[in-house]
Amino acid sequence: MTARGSTPRQTPLPGSLASYHRPDRTLVVSGISRSGTSLLSVLLNTVSDVVCFNEVMPTDPDRLPEALARARRDLLTGRPVKNKFDSQGELTTDTLGDMVIRKAVVKKPLTREMTVATKRNIPYLNEAERLLGLGYSMVAMIRDPVYTLGSWGSPKATAAKIPGATLSPDATHPHWHKVSFTKEDVVERRAEAWQHFASRIWDLRDRLLVVTYERLCAEPERTMAALCSFAGLAPPGPLPDLVRPAQNDARRYRGLRRIRAAVHLLCPARELFGYR
Repeated sequence: MTARGSTPRQTPLPGSLASYHRPDRTLVVSGISRSGTSLLSVLLNTVSDVVCFNEVMPTDPDRLPEALARARRDLLTGRPVKNKFDSQGELTTDTLGDMVIRKAVVKKPLTREMTVATKRNIPYLNEAERLLGLGYSMVAMIRDPVYTLGSWGSPKATAAKIPGATLSPDATHPHWHKVSFTKEDVVERRAEAWQHFASRIWDLRDRLLVVTYERLCAEPERTMAALCSFAGLAPPGPLPDLVRPAQNDARRYRGLRRIRAAVHLLCPARELFGYR
């Protein structure tokens, strides 16, 4: 795994932002959609001198350094910054729930050595090599494919029209532009997409930190301690009461028999991560 100490490629920025360009204090959170990355983002925001942004930063690696530098400047000067919040005004752990993007001042002590984290799922996995080449540390989350695909096909996901819910043969969403689909059936195409991105995570496992949703839910303190060690963050303090048992419950999802058949046929990478 590669974290701190790699040699970043310097990205030219406007002069006023140059001093805020800190690849060595940047963390990228990625993963396969519906694998717990929003929960991880909220937990990262409880760590001292860390601010994690949930799907409000650019996906384009060419635009990201400047956006991160601006965010670092705004944080250090006490300006409000955008993030995703739930209906109670707390940072959201579920982007399919009641959620709004708004600006708010981050109300915790921050220093010039703070780590700024940015979370996006498939877009960052698609660009993982370029992001790692910028000198950023990176974490990728993964979840049992049966329940990942079950979540993609849930009523909430369908209503929100997330890319995984609308993955039909004529889908042209940029999430999938690197996936070689062979199936026409929507569930089997979801399984092919999961296999593609799980294989990418596995191939990059020596350059990033892999976190499973199940482990985060079962051992949140140990998982966060390992992440903080990997990314050069301060050890985590007591975690808020946010982590519930893994929502891998067959009663929550429709069509699991069909999903299991597709997963066993088309997702051999599941065994690499301990999923049967």
